[in-house]
Amino acid sequence: MWLNPLVGIIIIVSQIHRGNTKLLFLQTLTRHGDRAPLKHYEWDLTPSDFWPEGYTNLTELGKRQNYVLGKFLRFFYQDFLTSNPNEVICNSTAEPRCIMSGKFLISSYYNSEPKWGLENNIDLDSIPVYFETLEKDKYLSLQNNCPRFFKEYRNTFSSPDFLQKAAKYQDALTALLPKLGPIYLPYELELVQDTLFILKKHERPLPSWAKGFSDELDGYAELITYSPWKIPQIMRLRAGPILGKIVDDMKRKISDEIFTLKLQLNVVQSHLLFPVMDTLGVFNNVLPPYCATLIFELHDMPNGTNAVRLLYFNSSVPENGIQVPHVLTIKGCSEFCSIDFFDDYVKQFVPQDWDAECSIEKNSSSHSCGINGRGKFVKITSTILITELFLQAVYKITFELSHIFAEQSNFPTLVTMDVAFNSAYPTPIGNSPLIPLLLMSLAQQKNAPTTKETFQEEYDFIVVGAGSAGSVVASRLSELPCVKVLLLEAGKSPPVITDVPAVWGSFMKTDIDWNFKTVPQKNTASSHINNRVRWPRGRALGGSSILNAMLYTRGNMRNYNDWATQGAEGWSEEDVKKYFLKLEDNRDQEYLANGYHAQGGPISVEKPKYSGETKHPIQEAAEQMGYQVVDVNGPTQTGFYDYQLTIRNGQRCSTAKAYLVPAENRTNLDVLTNAFVTKILFEHNRAIGVQFEYKNKLNTVKSSKEVIVSGGAINTPQLLMLSGIGPKKVLNKLSIPLLKDLPVGENLQDHYAVALAFSINFSIAKPSQKLSDPVNIEEYINFRTGPLSSVTSWLAFLEGNTNEALDTEFPEFELYLGDVDVSSFKAYNLKSDVYNEVNPYDSPIIDPNYFGDPEDRKDIVEGLKVCHSIGTSAPLKKIGSKRFEIPHPECKEHPIDSDKYYDCLTRSFILTSYHPVGTAKMGSPDDPTTVVDPLLRVKGIEGLRIIDASVMPIIPSGNTNIPTIMIAEKASDIIKSTINC
Repeated sequence: MWLNPLVGIIIIVSQIHRGNTKLLFLQTLTRHGDRAPLKHYEWDLTPSDFWPEGYTNLTELGKRQNYVLGKFLRFFYQDFLTSNPNEVICNSTAEPRCIMSGKFLISSYYNSEPKWGLENNIDLDSIPVYFETLEKDKYLSLQNNCPRFFKEYRNTFSSPDFLQKAAKYQDALTALLPKLGPIYLPYELELVQDTLFILKKHERPLPSWAKGFSDELDGYAELITYSPWKIPQIMRLRAGPILGKIVDDMKRKISDEIFTLKLQLNVVQSHLLFPVMDTLGVFNNVLPPYCATLIFELHDMPNGTNAVRLLYFNSSVPENGIQVPHVLTIKGCSEFCSIDFFDDYVKQFVPQDWDAECSIEKNSSSHSCGINGRGKFVKITSTILITELFLQAVYKITFELSHIFAEQSNFPTLVTMDVAFNSAYPTPIGNSPLIPLLLMSLAQQKNAPTTKETFQEEYDFIVVGAGSAGSVVASRLSELPCVKVLLLEAGKSPPVITDVPAVWGSFMKTDIDWNFKTVPQKNTASSHINNRVRWPRGRALGGSSILNAMLYTRGNMRNYNDWATQGAEGWSEEDVKKYFLKLEDNRDQEYLANGYHAQGGPISVEKPKYSGETKHPIQEAAEQMGYQVVDVNGPTQTGFYDYQLTIRNGQRCSTAKAYLVPAENRTNLDVLTNAFVTKILFEHNRAIGVQFEYKNKLNTVKSSKEVIVSGGAINTPQLLMLSGIGPKKVLNKLSIPLLKDLPVGENLQDHYAVALAFSINFSIAKPSQKLSDPVNIEEYINFRTGPLSSVTSWLAFLEGNTNEALDTEFPEFELYLGDVDVSSFKAYNLKSDVYNEVNPYDSPIIDPNYFGDPEDRKDIVEGLKVCHSIGTSAPLKKIGSKRFEIPHPECKEHPIDSDKYYDCLTRSFILTSYHPVGTAKMGSPDDPTTVVDPLLRVKGIEGLRIIDASVMPIIPSGNTNIPTIMIAEKASDIIKSTINC
C-alpha cells in the first residue's frame, strides 16, 4: 500500500489471482493525464495565467496522476517487472500532453521513492518517450494519412440517424450558438463542452450563459463523440491497426527468445482508448477518465499454450480506498483467452491493405451539395445542424449573421462575413457553396485588429508600415504604458480567406498586393512580357506575412556571423538566437525535442496536417540519393525539411494576428489603415513626424521620439528618397532636395527561382481540383487537415557541385518540391538597385539585375539537375512522374535533360521568391555602403530608424519572413532599453 498524493488516502492494491500461469508480456493503452483546455475562447473567463503550462498541455494534476499510475504498475507487477531499462518502452502520440504523460509515468516507474515526482528533481529530458509524426502514425494517433477515415467520420454527421438524434438539441443550440461568437461546427461544439467541463472540474468561473445550456451541450457533445465509432469502417481504421500490432507483438514475444521487452506502454487520447474497448466489446459507454489504462497480459498456461487477459484500471479512487483493476472478458472467451482465439477475433477489425482501405474512389457520389426542396434555404448535406440553423440563402448571410450577433452584448467584435467580398479574390475555393461555412470557421481566429478612425496630433513613436516588422515593433513598444505609438498602414485589413494556407498564391495581383514589376532584365526573362518580372509585396495589415507561403525558416546561422563580420556588431548567431526563440510558439514536439525551438512566443509554428501523393515518394527518392531529413532550423541546415509553417491550428499566423490582435485594446496604440505616408518631416537633421494621405486628405502627425520606417525593402527606400535621403546623383536627377547622401536603394538582393514541371498519374487530382473539391473543403472546415492546410510537399536546402571546397553546412540552393513542380533557388544576388520616381504614388524603379554575375547560372543549373533526378526517380515513377516532353519554345534545340537546356531556361524564365532585402544596409557607420548603424539608426539623422528587411547586409540562406520578425524583436528591445517608464 502507499499514500496516494492526489487524494491523501491509502490505496490498497490487491493482486488479482493468476493461478499457475506465467506472465510473459504486458502492453497498455493509457489515456493521458488531466490537461488544460484545448484552446482559448473569447468568452473564457479563466485568467490566462491559470494555465501556466499552456493550453492543451498537462496540468499539475495530470502530472501527478501519471506518477501515481507508474507506481501502481510497478507495485502491481512487482514479481514480474524489474528496473532493467531494456525491459520497458513507452510509446506516445505526438501530442505534448501524451508525451509528457509518458515521461512522468516512466519517471515514477524507475523512482524508488514513493513521493511526487517533481520533488525529486527528475530530469524529464533524459526520459525516452517514442512517437511518430501525426502524418506517419497509423497506430496511436488519428489517421491523418487516411482520407477514407475522415470521409467516413464526416459522413456520420449527415446520416439520418445522427440528424434524428440531434434534432432534440436544435432549440437549445439555436439559442446558444450566437452567444459563442463565431459559428461552431460539430467538433467545435464538442470542444466548447470540453472547456466547460474542465473549468468546472478545476472550480473556475463559467460564463453566465453556460448554466442554462449545460445539459443540452453535454448531450450534444456526447452524441458527437460516440456516433462515429458505431460505423464498422471507422472502427477498422481507428482501432484495428493498434489491435493488430498488439497481437503481432505478442506473437513476437512468444517466438523470439531475444525479445527482452516485458512492458510496452502506449499513451494515447480517449478517442483511441474507448474505440478499442468498444471493438473488443468491453466498453460501458462511459468515457475513460484521465490515466485510465487498458492492460493486455500475455501468459504461459499450464497446458503449454498461451493466453491473453484484459484488465482495466480506471484511475478513479472509490470511497473505501480499495483500488482493484477490473478483469474484462470478450464475447466467447473466459478470463484467459487463448492467443489463437484472440488473434482470430482481432483480425476482423484489422485493415489487411491499409492503402486500399484508406483510398477514396474518384467517382464516389457519397458527398453531395446543392439546393434542396425547401425554397431558398441552402442545405449542404455533409454538414449538420449549424447549416440548418444559420445558413439561409447565401446572398442573405451577411445580413442574417450581423442581425444575430448585434443583439449579443457579450459578443466582443462583429466579424464581417462578407461572402461576396471574399469570393471576389481568385482562389480555387471562392465559388464553392461551402464558402460561408469556411469563412465562419476561419473567424474563430481574428486575423487583424480593430483599427482606429482618428489620430492624435503627436505620438512618441510613429511606425510606418504594418508588415512583418512594423506590426512587431508597434506591438512591442506599446507594451510600455508610458509611450504612445501610431502605426500607419497604406493597405487595409486582410480578407479572412487569406487564412487558408493552400490558397496563398491567389492574392497576388489583387488590392492587397503592391503589384510591383522590375525593369526589363538583360540576362533573363526573355519569355516574360517586356522582360519584366512581377514582384508581389503585401499591402495590408500584416504586410507580406499575409501573402507569403508561411514557410518557417530562419536561414543559415553562418549568415548572421557574416553580418557581424561585415560591421553589424551585435547581430551574430549568438546575438540573434534568443530573438528567434522569443518570437516562436512551436507546437510540434518532434521539433521541440532537439532544443533549438521554443514555445510561448507570438508566432505559432506547426506542421500542416496533410501528406499529398508526392510526399512519401519524394522522401524515398531523396533518401536513395543520400539526402537526410533534417530540421533546417536546428543543428543541421543542409538536407530535406519536413517543413513547418507559421500557422495556428491550420490557419495563417501573420504578424497582424500574432502581434496586433493581442494589442488592439491598448489605449496607447493607434492603428490606422489606408493611411499612405508620402514624406518624412524633418527639422534640420532630425525626424519630427510624417505626412500621409488619409480619407482623401493630406495630414501631418508629429513624433516626440522617433519615426520608424518599416515599409520593407521596396517601399522603405522609396520613402527615404522622397524625403531627401538617398544617393546624391539620383535625388539631383529627380530634383528632390538632398538632406543626406546615403546609398539608399542599393545592395538589393533577392532569391530567385527557375521551375521544372513534371506530370503525374491522371488518377491524382491536380492541386486546383483538390482545393475546390467539397470533400476537402469540408475536411478543412471541420479538422484543419487535408489539401487546404498545406502549401507544398517538401523543402530542401542543398549544396551545389560547382565548388568542392564549399562548406556542406552552408547550402547554395533551395528546392520547393510540390505536387506539380520542382524549383531551384539561389542563395543571394548582389549589385542591384531600387530607384525612385518623384510621385510617391508611382511604383519605384526596381532592377534586381538577375544573373548579372554569370556564375549564378551554374548554381541554378546544378539545382535543376537535382530536381530532374528526383522527378524521374523510381519512387516518383511509381506515381507516373515524368518530365513534360514538350520543350520550352526558346530552348527546343537542346535535349531537355542537358546542361544547355537548363542554362537556356535561366535565360528565358525566372521567378522571384518574394524575398527582397538589403536596400538600407546595416553595418559600421564608417562603411560608405551602409545606411543604418547596428542600432538601426539612419546615419547622420536623429530620430529616424529603419526596422525591416531592407537593413539586412546579406540575404539569409532561406525564407526571409522569420529573419525580418527577428530583426523587429531585437530592434524593439534596443529602443525599449532607452526608455524609462
